[in-house]
Amino acid sequence: MARKKSNRASLEQHKKAFRQNQAAIAKALAQNAELEKAITEEENLEIVGIIRKYRVGIDNLEQIMQGVRPTGESLFFEEKQKPVSPEEEAELLTPKKAKENQAGKLPKPAQELEKEESEHEQE
Repeated sequence: MARKKSNRASLEQHKKAFRQNQAAIAKALAQNAELEKAITEEENLEIVGIIRKYRVGIDNLEQIMQGVRPTGESLFFEEKQKPVSPEEEAELLTPKKAKENQAGKLPKPAQELEKEESEHEQE
């Protein structure tokens, strides 16, 4: 009877490949941890940018996050509520100053600054 060839070489080759894979996985996990921090930071900057774009104040933001519309209704659907269209929701969530700016009006502080600038130009 012929003796079966040893599989020691194959075993060592598989162990080596396994260790290489573990090293690659550890490296990828470390890179993902760094990327996760960067992604969180970038998402936070995006959120701040959105909030500032719509000129939502701290008080309004707190109400929005608590799910309260200016009318006092919940932002989140309840079984009894009919779904609100994105346009209706945007209208309800848009602060008054932003609505005035969209209508072409300047907010009161900007009007005062403009008035002061014109007074200085006349002098």
